[in-house]
Amino acid sequence: MLTDAGWRGLTVERAARPLWLRLRVGTLYAARVDIPASATPNTEPLQAPADLRFPVELEVSSMRIDKLHLGALPDRPMRALTARVHLNAAQGTEHRVDALAFAWERVRASGEVSIGTDAPMLLRAALGLAQAATAATPTASTSAPSPRPAALTGAARPTPLASTATAAFALPAWSASIALAGPLAAPQLQATLRAAPAAFDRPTGAPQSLDATATLRPFARWPLGALRATTRGLDLSAFSAALPATALDVTASAASTAADQPASVSLAATNARAGRWNEGRLPLRRLALELAARPDQPSELEVSALDAELGTAASSAGRVTGRGHGSPDAWQLALTLAELHPEQLDARAPAMQLSGPLAMARRAGGTASFDVQADLDGLATLP
Repeated sequence: MLTDAGWRGLTVERAARPLWLRLRVGTLYAARVDIPASATPNTEPLQAPADLRFPVELEVSSMRIDKLHLGALPDRPMRALTARVHLNAAQGTEHRVDALAFAWERVRASGEVSIGTDAPMLLRAALGLAQAATAATPTASTSAPSPRPAALTGAARPTPLASTATAAFALPAWSASIALAGPLAAPQLQATLRAAPAAFDRPTGAPQSLDATATLRPFARWPLGALRATTRGLDLSAFSAALPATALDVTASAASTAADQPASVSLAATNARAGRWNEGRLPLRRLALELAARPDQPSELEVSALDAELGTAASSAGRVTGRGHGSPDAWQLALTLAELHPEQLDARAPAMQLSGPLAMARRAGGTASFDVQADLDGLATLP
């Protein structure tokens, strides 16, 4: 639905073959556009088109929509959306959207997209996103830097606040880039995110980063192929005052072929800022994890391998290995502890050393009940 829409500078002329007609619009505008959600969502996969041709060329030199309301987020519209649009450009061989820009919440975005009209309908798209840091005071500025699709920059953010229940927390400045390239039926996705270095690393620390690549299959029943993601120096406390301070380097990969077939996930992580929980840190030095689950039943999870080294950045506090499986109403976990020192995980824990097997389970049923079996060798440590 359009509200207060109109145009200026309309010309109509005959087009060269294979096109029939050429429409040129100087300015196309609307105060508001509403795109409602479908009342009956289609559960069947989309059908790939044979081509994207039609006999009319449309060129809009300037398009502006003050507010674009989408059905999924009706109360959070895109604002100040502008673009140049050229459909059936280059003698009908491609569709293009250039100089795309809009704002959503505190985020500003800019980008461009083009797609060929004939098979394999090669797609090229780039989108840049950016958000300025938001301070923990009501007077903080919320203006955002202008994003660029190809170049990413990290801006400084406030030092994370202490983890308290009542304190407002600051969000970091960040910028991101998303790119799609390849045939429409199987484009490659590349995404990056950069944020300011964690407060303990400034001014010499590298920016926090997230990089991900994936193969998409938009016309398949399961649209996600192989996925690989890495993070560097990720500080969880920058995003919520309830989370511990970290410096996580993570490498994760996932492989899936169909929604009803098991997908495998591998994850390896190190934490350069490991520390005691009572100090607002995460007492994890290293983690290796192997998981499997069906995408259409993500709550049914199989943990085939778990290997975690606990402790602080200065010293190890022991190791936990194991495996397990579970669902929302029942799960089992078999662990082995090796020289675990609880007091190095949290200063409030008793000083001791634990080693041996530990089995935990939650039985299915109407009430929450747990079984714990342990055969641990303990050694108390005197102060």
